[in-house]
Amino acid sequence: MIEWANAWAKGITFRRDANQDVGGFFAQVNVVPLFVPVVGQLYIVYHIWAYPSMCARNDTRHATWAKPGWDATVAYTGTLPFRVFHF
Repeated sequence: MIEWANAWAKGITFRRDANQDVGGFFAQVNVVPLFVPVVGQLYIVYHIWAYPSMCARNDTRHATWAKPGWDATVAYTGTLPFRVFHF
C-alpha cells in the first residue's frame, strides 16, 4: 500500500490544475489478531472528486490524459490495488 500511495502522490499532481480533488482516504480493513490468516481485501482507497458540472469533469479528464506521464501513473497505480472507488 505504501508503494501505491507513493506512486499516486506523484501522479496526483497531474490533476491539481482544476482543483477538483476533495479528499483521498486510505483504510486498512480485516484487522485480525496475530497469527490468524488474512483472507480478502486488506486496503481500501477512497477518492472524492468535485466538479461544477459534467462538462467540467469531462474537460478536466481529457486535459489530464493529455499531460505526459499521466498514462504511466494510471498504468502503474491501476494495477496495484484490486479495487479503487471514486466518489
